[in-house]
Amino acid sequence: MAGPYVRAIQAGVRALVPNEEQVPLFEVLSHLEALDPAHTFDLFAPFLVDPVTGLPDYTWMERVVSELAVLGPVGDMDWDPEEIQRAQKVDPSLGQRLRSRQWLSVQASRLLTLPSSRLRLRYRSRSHREKMLLQFDKIVPGQGWMRIQMDVDGVAGWGKGLWVETDDGHLRPADALLHLCSRHSRTPITLLHHALEQHLEAWIPTISRGNIGPFWFPGGPNVNAPEVFDGALTLHMSIERLGTDSAKNAHRDPWLAPVKNEAIPAGYALFRERRFAASSTHIERINKWAFNQGCATIVVPIEPR
Repeated sequence: MAGPYVRAIQAGVRALVPNEEQVPLFEVLSHLEALDPAHTFDLFAPFLVDPVTGLPDYTWMERVVSELAVLGPVGDMDWDPEEIQRAQKVDPSLGQRLRSRQWLSVQASRLLTLPSSRLRLRYRSRSHREKMLLQFDKIVPGQGWMRIQMDVDGVAGWGKGLWVETDDGHLRPADALLHLCSRHSRTPITLLHHALEQHLEAWIPTISRGNIGPFWFPGGPNVNAPEVFDGALTLHMSIERLGTDSAKNAHRDPWLAPVKNEAIPAGYALFRERRFAASSTHIERINKWAFNQGCATIVVPIEPR
């Protein structure tokens, strides 16, 4: 049942339409496509599910990354169709695995994958002050597929030693900066904001943390799932954003209660929201449940292909 499971997650991600505050849509869909046994048979077996989030387990996802690394940026493995047919007759399992690797080799140039951990930087503007956009993506076991995004504003040269500008104009982050983001990836967002401003010695007017997951499905781990979700396919997409561009705090997450006595910096507002992609049979009752939690939310239908 791994195929329908993977395609249900794909459908949920498509329905939720993640923006740039979430991990990249195409990388998610592409990675899931490679996991689908319809294309790669049991090449990446065993098909393990994260026991907390219900998403594909980290080790299952990393097998795709490892296989593509062997192939290189352009797949160069090419088996003659007759050779595959002969293998199929001798050992059907071997034949299927050769077909899987052949498919992966052909698709290698277009397949992208979610990184286990990646930090990307780019300038928003450069003058007497340097304004940067930082995006940190990470597969977090027990939590989901996460992106921390922040705007950073400092005097010219504030980031000296934190990255290297390559000859082609790209910015390569130093290991210390990647480690800093990774170490604080689960830190509550107000404390995360404070810690990063202290370490970077720059102003962070906006910081957000987006997360895809958990995924609830019949027979899955469904940790802390309310009864209203029983029998439904449900994919979560959440965002928390701390910034100076809003005057009012807002909590639109019906699954997690507001944090009591949260120390929000002066001049900032905190926004939290959770959206769901769910089986169409459950949308009305999920909306009613969210209303009873005191939160208006968005629920879109999962329509697996």
